[in-house]
Amino acid sequence: MVAAREPPDTTGQSLASLARQARASEIEVLVVDGSNDGKMASFAQRFPGCRHIALPGGNLPALKAEAIRQARGEFIAVLDPSDEAAPNWIDEILAAFAESSVWAVGGSVTLSGSRNSGNVAAYLFEYGAFNPPIGAGPTTGDLPGNNVAYRHIVLTEICADILAAEGFNKPFFHERIRIRGGLLVIRPTMRVSHLTHYALVDFGVRRFHYGRFFGAVRIRRASPTIKII
Repeated sequence: MVAAREPPDTTGQSLASLARQARASEIEVLVVDGSNDGKMASFAQRFPGCRHIALPGGNLPALKAEAIRQARGEFIAVLDPSDEAAPNWIDEILAAFAESSVWAVGGSVTLSGSRNSGNVAAYLFEYGAFNPPIGAGPTTGDLPGNNVAYRHIVLTEICADILAAEGFNKPFFHERIRIRGGLLVIRPTMRVSHLTHYALVDFGVRRFHYGRFFGAVRIRRASPTIKII
């Protein structure tokens, strides 16, 4: 899936990278649109195999949750519209899921394009831990939100309550996966390039809103004792 509230100017590059996959004819690309004027539709129309899903005003967790509900494949892969997948991206995802104990897989993220202060700060803060070289195999840490894939059934059944209440909520998905005995793995050869263009101030605003959302969800799901504290 590729989801956005306001598509960045790199959206076309992101979708083109999926169209170049060796297995492009075998995948369904869900272009999920939270804009009020259907801006993502024009991108979806450029590439065969893309399906446009409109959810005007939806936030990113809601947009991604809707894609999960409508997806028809066995696996769900997330690529941000600010990222370009390597030509073998789908092959690497499928190779990871050949092991039945793997419930989620994430890969490496490199920085592409301009290296102004905003871009470098955004990249290092969000994806520096996934800059190659990175270790391969099961991890007790995080997976990159812009380069991650799940077994469909894990999200729609094992994490169904989280999906219904919070939408796409990666930290809570991963916590549930570990509790249920599934593996989260890092596969360095599953690669994307980060293409985003940030001014430093824009990056700060983005992180502020993300922090507010995540904090609100934590409090809402907390026990009554924690809420009082």
